[in-house]
Amino acid sequence: MEIKARQKNGIVILDLSGRLDVDCANFVEVVGQCIRDGYNDILCNFEEVDAVDYMGVSAVVIAYKEVVNSKGRMKFVLVPQHLKNVFSIAGLDRVIEMYAAEELALNSFQEDKIIENIQ
Repeated sequence: MEIKARQKNGIVILDLSGRLDVDCANFVEVVGQCIRDGYNDILCNFEEVDAVDYMGVSAVVIAYKEVVNSKGRMKFVLVPQHLKNVFSIAGLDRVIEMYAAEELALNSFQEDKIIENIQ
């Protein structure tokens, strides 16, 4: 798995490519480093991900839990349908928001902050 990180409006965007499988420990490490660097909002771009197996789902869950425990948010964008099916079977589609376009996902982070300020 290859991960390229970029930042936009205080949100880290992780462009993932390859397979999320037994060799994807670097995903959890990168997410952890983002949190340590002060970025609690993370958007994962799955457009170039070919496959996710049960170890990949486990890595996503571990990373998601780390983000949530740090009072952050993790969202997904451009998830291919075959991966949506895997995430649905694992129940991740009920806890992680998925978006069809990057701008929609980035805007949702801003909307979340507005709602938090109102509350």
